Amino acid sequence: MGMKKFFLFAVFLVSLSFLISNAKAVTYISGCSNLNQEGETYYLTADIIDSSVSPCMRISADNVILDCQNHVIDGDDVAQYGIYVSEITNITIKNCILSGWAIAGIKMYNGTNNQIINSTFNSNSHGIYLVLNSNNTIISSTFLNNYDMGIYFDYSSNNNIIISSTFLNNFLGIYLSSYCNNNIIINSTFNFNGAGINLDFSSNNQIINSTFLNNDEGIGLSRSSNNQIINSTFLNNDGGIGLSRSSNNNTIINSTFNSNSYGIYLYSSSNNIIINSIFLNNDDDGVTLESSDYNKFENIYLSSFEDSSGNGIFYISGSNYNNITNITIANASASGFYIDYSNNNAISYSKIMNCGDYGIYLYSSQDNLIFNNLFNNTNNFYFDGDIYSNYWNTTKQLGQRIYSLGNYIGGNYWTNPEGNGYSDTCADDDKDGFCDLPYDLLGDGTNVDYLPLSDEYVPPNLPPEITIFSPLNQSYYGSIDFAFKATDDLDENFTVKAYLNNQLEYENLYYQNDTQVSYSKSLPTGTYNFTVYAEDSYGVSSQQEVIFTSLGYCGDNICQADYENNMNCFKDCGGTARQFTVGIGSVVLAFGGLMLLATAFASSPTEGKDYVFKIFMAVIGIILMVYGIIYLFNL
Repeated sequence: MGMKKFFLFAVFLVSLSFLISNAKAVTYISGCSNLNQEGETYYLTADIIDSSVSPCMRISADNVILDCQNHVIDGDDVAQYGIYVSEITNITIKNCILSGWAIAGIKMYNGTNNQIINSTFNSNSHGIYLVLNSNNTIISSTFLNNYDMGIYFDYSSNNNIIISSTFLNNFLGIYLSSYCNNNIIINSTFNFNGAGINLDFSSNNQIINSTFLNNDEGIGLSRSSNNQIINSTFLNNDGGIGLSRSSNNNTIINSTFNSNSYGIYLYSSSNNIIINSIFLNNDDDGVTLESSDYNKFENIYLSSFEDSSGNGIFYISGSNYNNITNITIANASASGFYIDYSNNNAISYSKIMNCGDYGIYLYSSQDNLIFNNLFNNTNNFYFDGDIYSNYWNTTKQLGQRIYSLGNYIGGNYWTNPEGNGYSDTCADDDKDGFCDLPYDLLGDGTNVDYLPLSDEYVPPNLPPEITIFSPLNQSYYGSIDFAFKATDDLDENFTVKAYLNNQLEYENLYYQNDTQVSYSKSLPTGTYNFTVYAEDSYGVSSQQEVIFTSLGYCGDNICQADYENNMNCFKDCGGTARQFTVGIGSVVLAFGGLMLLATAFASSPTEGKDYVFKIFMAVIGIILMVYGIIYLFNL
């Protein structure tokens, strides 16, 4: 019993040791502290007000958790840092309120995999200041009234994530500077900041599902490339997004710009893509390009502008080789497109409507390609400065027209609110959808639309196309399959009839386009003409016919044909039972003939008439044998 008690006591000690070794250490603090125990969880139990200690909290061990339990860590506006973290990993700071720090509420230097959760940064120089920090996460935090930046990413702070945070009334909401790359900002709100987000020398960052309200500028990029702005909203800002100083290869997708002074401004920035975005009620320009080349704009809607600058809703200045397609500009007080000293740009598949000044205004610009657009304004164009040539149509080619019926594209459709523009009134005698004469915009040959679209297109009505699958031009035994269809280029329903030897066989006045008709029937022996006729709603018709032969069918009048067809009919439509019956009959016939022949040769004639009868029996026997063998071998 003594050994048993000793063993149980030893097990108890080992278990207790294991529990103690795995228990999380907890420390309660009420003032500024050095958090230097690895793996420790520290709970702040009281507010710290007007502290002159810097840093108030120094975290100098890995795997530390600081939970302020919504208490305040407040500086005296002279002390530099509320919380300082240097070269530490895997720490968590949560539920803290930091205010009044001269440099930053939290500064993190050269750390990784740290988290800041549900914290508030109010009236600091910077809310959070990160240098050489990577793979950190900031979640559900609030940054307000910080007089420099809410969050400052400096010098190679990469792969950080900011989620569901709010930035209010800061000089800058978030600033990424000096090669801060691959960071993600998602589901965050920026309101009344000098700028919501500013990127400088920073690339491959993503801003997703975020909202920018009442800022001087929503997002500003300088010398920053390959960034993405996705599904974001810009409302009541002085500027929506500004790209400058070689900010190239950035992408803006599915974003909305409403009631800003300007929507997007590009300065000296190239190869950017702006697609699937909406610009509404902005005061000045919706889109401005200045000294920016090779950018792409696609599927953009701009409407209801009061252009106080007079530069147009889509302003292009000193910018070349930009591709602008599928743009709608509507209800603007100034010009739709304003092209100023800009060359070799392409504008296509766009609608420019109800612009107060001009649909398109060109100032000393040349070699721009402008085709397949709808211009519907009181004044569709204006040329100023030096007058150069531009291209107002592409080659005639298959394509989707921007306006009016037709299968080919070329130039533009020129109309006005009264509906009596050039395209509305031009002659189109051949009804091909193009005006018969070019549209010389200035009358001097410098700017000519050689293929202006008209509204007189009449489609070429091709006859229905008929396909007969069966029967074909050949011979058939037994039941014959009939199968055909008709296809029309215009009608979904039309008339189809089928005739057999000029007798109506099938009729459908509401035949469904491209639907196969199938049926079968047996025909007596003979030659037949099968014709399918189709007529569309325009009276255009066609027909197709085949000639075939029926060699008989199985029924009451079976195989009333010659000997050879009789055999084939037995074979083709009689089935196994008929073949068996005929086979037995053939054998009996041949055997009977053989017996007659044997009897004839076996009998001994006694007089002349016996010889005649013997010969007669032999002939009949031979005939029966031959017919029996022939029937047998033709099964």
